Amino acid sequence: MTKREKLMNRGPQAMIELWTTLVKDMLDDLHDRFSEELYNDINAAGNAGRISGFNSMIGTITQTYDSTNNNATVARTANAADPTGVPVATYGGISTVPGAAGGTWAGRWPDTGKGDALFDYFSPLIVNYTSTYYDNSSNTWGNNCVEATRYGITFSNRNIASEGQVDLVLLHSNLFRQYKSKVDPKERVVINQGSSERKYGIANDSFWQDGAEVTHEFGIPSNEGYGFNMDKFEIKSMQDKLFASEGPVFNPTDRSYRVATDFLGQLKFPSPRNFFKLAAIA
Repeated sequence: MTKREKLMNRGPQAMIELWTTLVKDMLDDLHDRFSEELYNDINAAGNAGRISGFNSMIGTITQTYDSTNNNATVARTANAADPTGVPVATYGGISTVPGAAGGTWAGRWPDTGKGDALFDYFSPLIVNYTSTYYDNSSNTWGNNCVEATRYGITFSNRNIASEGQVDLVLLHSNLFRQYKSKVDPKERVVINQGSSERKYGIANDSFWQDGAEVTHEFGIPSNEGYGFNMDKFEIKSMQDKLFASEGPVFNPTDRSYRVATDFLGQLKFPSPRNFFKLAAIA
């Protein structure tokens, strides 16, 4: 705000309203931009200094686990027959590749056989939702969405090291639109709007599937979805609030008053194993 603008709006009522509106608008903008940070890959080019979001645990997906080979460690170039992608990132200095720290798995990870907790204690699940594994006539998200989401919810809670299942699935809005079209014909419960029984069907633009709420959110990358165990990650702030504002402070260089808003903190996943990603891998 320039000094001229401040003088034009002099008077306690006008000035309070002006600053209040300005700060509120800035915090609203920060909130909108912050939504995108939750899915950021801190290791990707140009992302230094940003939040270590969900994709920091995934890496670039180029391989899937071979569905024709009953061996957990056999990966190949991304193939439509395979339901599971291979995470290749390093998060918190630890590899997220299954088996990187040791351990064994008898069968194909994660949907056949079983293994010990060490094998995948730090591995997120990547679900290939266009896979022919789901045995639909056309393997698109629109056809596979319910089965692929079920796969993610089920196998992200895969052995004794898991502590609670995924309870929230967030989809890109276009994926959620198709998900609703798939699920709508199956909803037959007739109840009052606002009733708690809405969990049988649509509740505030969301569905419930297998104990998890499925909905959409601004900022999710195109054609992707994410499964969260809400008890298994934290947003840490160095301040006593998530978003803070400072000012106004007069800057004599350009004779203006400056207000700043910021977030100083980090997103923390104690272990990536309690989460999954939905992606069109092959």
